[in-house]
Amino acid sequence: MSIIAGYLLPHQANLLLRQKSGEGEKTLLAYKEVGEQIARLKPDTIIIVTPHMESYRDYVQIADGEVGSGRLSYRGRGEYKFRILYDKPLAKEIAMVCSLSDFPAGMEGEQEGSLDHGTMVPLFFLNRSYSSFKAVRIGVSGLSLYDHYRLGQLIARAVSSLGRKAVVIASGDLSHRHEVEGHMEAAERYERTFLNSLARANFGALLNFSRRELHLSGECCQRPATVLAGVFDRENVEAKVLSKEVMGEVGLSVASFIPRGSNPSRAYLDLYLAKEKMRIVTKRSQSDAVARLAYAALDYYVKERGRLPIPSWVPSSLRNQRSGVFVSFYKFGSPRGCLGTCFAREGNLANEIVSNTIASASSDPRYGEVRADELPYIEIKVDVLSRPERVNDPALLNPERFGLIVEHGEKRGVLLPRLDGIASADEQLDVALKKGRFEKGENYSLFRFLSASHR
Repeated sequence: MSIIAGYLLPHQANLLLRQKSGEGEKTLLAYKEVGEQIARLKPDTIIIVTPHMESYRDYVQIADGEVGSGRLSYRGRGEYKFRILYDKPLAKEIAMVCSLSDFPAGMEGEQEGSLDHGTMVPLFFLNRSYSSFKAVRIGVSGLSLYDHYRLGQLIARAVSSLGRKAVVIASGDLSHRHEVEGHMEAAERYERTFLNSLARANFGALLNFSRRELHLSGECCQRPATVLAGVFDRENVEAKVLSKEVMGEVGLSVASFIPRGSNPSRAYLDLYLAKEKMRIVTKRSQSDAVARLAYAALDYYVKERGRLPIPSWVPSSLRNQRSGVFVSFYKFGSPRGCLGTCFAREGNLANEIVSNTIASASSDPRYGEVRADELPYIEIKVDVLSRPERVNDPALLNPERFGLIVEHGEKRGVLLPRLDGIASADEQLDVALKKGRFEKGENYSLFRFLSASHR
């Protein structure tokens, strides 16, 4: 046996309490259809991928234990109790397959005491038609979309290994910003592109969304849906979008995916890797001297375990100038390392770039060292900083134009300008204070700086 079906299901709690008002009618009818389909399929196990259980930047949590339970209410109106039996052997098998494949997923993180609403809302509707199943509950993470697709592949392998007859649920709403000024157009654009990809079972397109697109749309379905896509890698899939509507500021959609036999040409992850490798080759060839030097320093450090001597082609402007520099790495659209200096420490800008490239590759505590097999997929951004200037009024901050330094004594929080997810000066200051581990009410000084980005 194997995975016999997959579904995208929304998890708005108000669906439970507004069933007779007409709001959400399309979604409720589609939920009913899905429940009846699952009842006919009679799966042993339902695997729920939810964005609302315990989440980590670089680790995917799998729920442990024999039983899961929880309570769900919406704005104090009514309460529903849930209890599910976990398929613990399958959960352990998925964790083992991930471990053997060097994928960061398992049961080692903090285990939540109760079920999350991303699990309970789908269960509420599915249990009406079918309840003779055990469940596996899996979270998402801050890892790339590539990694979540790969997780889907590993889930499918584990299911096949144990001979389970399983259904996979991607729990997630579409955009949460249909009524947020400045985000409505991005919300509609995201949903249109996302659902078009699902309707055509073009799962490779799910890997192409940028972090900025996802942030602007305020979605919570992309990673669960990408895991679901990975489950059906190298499979023909009959895909149907069963409903689409907006409730308040949230977009909702129900979709079904039924495998229809093997198709090696639908190896979307392999195609994506080849495309990314070619894109990085092109990007490197078009880089200016600053970024080109950083790429050369990275290659030399990873392959030779040493510091690159400054090449003869480096222009005099980099040999004569001094400045602080931050070097950022990205892999498959997600951060892979970033360290730097706010003030020049080396004798010239060229050496500053080399030093900080090595630091980002080897010493960023949030990531492991860059490996040789990662080099074809690493994208570099180098930010050359102006000399920071002190500001006394937070109103003078602007996250689109200025980077920010908050410091006091040995504490320091630094943010580059134009970061995804930071839209206001207040947000920029709040994130910088948290990054510097400042306590509420603690004194600090503010500095802003300009940054010239080189890619």
